[in-house]
Amino acid sequence: MFVLQRMNFKMMHGKKSIQAERRVVREIKTKEGEESHGSMSSLEDIHSKIRGIQYRVRCYSNVNGKEELLRQLKQLEMEKEKVIANCVAGEKIWRSLGWRNAIQEQIGAKHKEAEESRLEHWRVQVGIRRGKERLEHLQEGDCSLHNQLNDLRRRKQEVHLHILDLREQQKNEVQQ
Repeated sequence: MFVLQRMNFKMMHGKKSIQAERRVVREIKTKEGEESHGSMSSLEDIHSKIRGIQYRVRCYSNVNGKEELLRQLKQLEMEKEKVIANCVAGEKIWRSLGWRNAIQEQIGAKHKEAEESRLEHWRVQVGIRRGKERLEHLQEGDCSLHNQLNDLRRRKQEVHLHILDLREQQKNEVQQ
């Protein structure tokens, strides 16, 4: 039974001893504690530690113990200042997001203007294309009209010549 528990433990945790696993868990917790600097929860933790040390300083009559506690108190005060500074820096970042939002709104407005400009450009291009097609159609019709006019002039001239020939013939017949 005990062997099965050990094997199960090894399979689940990948470690041979509980002590090694506890050491890993302890390291993880200390790293998480380091990452939490600058948050309001860590500020509250620091305040509670300071209050506890202040209480112990009042209760201790031993000078050496008081010096150690005062050193810890001073260290916690410095850590508190760092946390407050990080909170202030974080607040500045959040305030700068207002500027970021304003810039994003300006970019959005410019994007909308550009989109409207592209749409207007497209409409103009379509109008130009239609105008060119109509012009080509009219030019083809114009050529056709020029051909018809030339044809009519030629026929008029032929008719005029034919009339002159007929008059000439009539004159010749009347003279005879």
